[in-house]
Amino acid sequence: LKAFDPSQKILRGDLNFINWESGVGTRCNRYFDVDFAFLSHPNAIKDAFEHGFNLFGLANNHSEDCASGVDPDGKTAAGAVASAGFMKQFAHQKPLMWHGVGPAQGLSSPQVLTFSIKGRNVKVIFGSITFQDWDCVESTCDPRAGALLQGMKSATGDLRILSVHSQGSAAFQRGKTWSERFIREFGGDIVFASGPHTWAGVKVIAGASGKKGVVFHGLGNFLHNQVSPNPDNMIGRVLLDKGTLQLKQVQVIPIRNNAGPADLSLAPPEKTLPRSNLQWTRARLQAHKEVSVGFANLN
Repeated sequence: LKAFDPSQKILRGDLNFINWESGVGTRCNRYFDVDFAFLSHPNAIKDAFEHGFNLFGLANNHSEDCASGVDPDGKTAAGAVASAGFMKQFAHQKPLMWHGVGPAQGLSSPQVLTFSIKGRNVKVIFGSITFQDWDCVESTCDPRAGALLQGMKSATGDLRILSVHSQGSAAFQRGKTWSERFIREFGGDIVFASGPHTWAGVKVIAGASGKKGVVFHGLGNFLHNQVSPNPDNMIGRVLLDKGTLQLKQVQVIPIRNNAGPADLSLAPPEKTLPRSNLQWTRARLQAHKEVSVGFANLN
């Protein structure tokens, strides 16, 4: 992170989200039989937070890699439950939000936290959900998604941000549908979606009240020393009006990850996507239209 963004000009948002595609813990006693099994030490969460990340989505297929882990008290626990223990412990010390792992009965309730941003308090409502082809059928996925999104709609707050992860083609389509419904029907503001491991478009949508929200349907990969090289990765940015929190502009910044421990850089993409530009510029983006431009002014 320091090598990629030493002055924090890129990751300089007041709220910085990351899909944390791993469990969190100090040890795993037994992993499930999967092609790739990941476990992040809690110090990695601390490093990411200190570089600016304060929203962590943990609902993804790799959150369950560890079948039997160790919680902060040294007790044996399922990996996802142990991860929740470490995240809860860290969140008690730092102003950050996390969601998506832990006992199943708590996952339909979003996290709510107030941040002090540019002279005003902003109450953020945050949730994280995953769709996976091997368990994503209508009888399980839809009620789970509906419960979380209804909880986010019902919670009192200023800004609603959803993390959606999908694994598999059918799951991606279901996640895409729920992401857009979050804006249209549940008062959502921003969706950061992941899972396809490549750029998958951005869409601005008007909700029932007329307020616009934005969905990043897939941002690709960010930073991991074992990912397959892929140039079609994006950092998504959203600019909100300081007073009204209305959506003002959207920006995407292409990045390249060449599977090295620090081999992350700004780079022109190989598809028809915009080049990196860290300055906000004005270009009209119409609601309900898929776009390939990187910068959009919504006035």
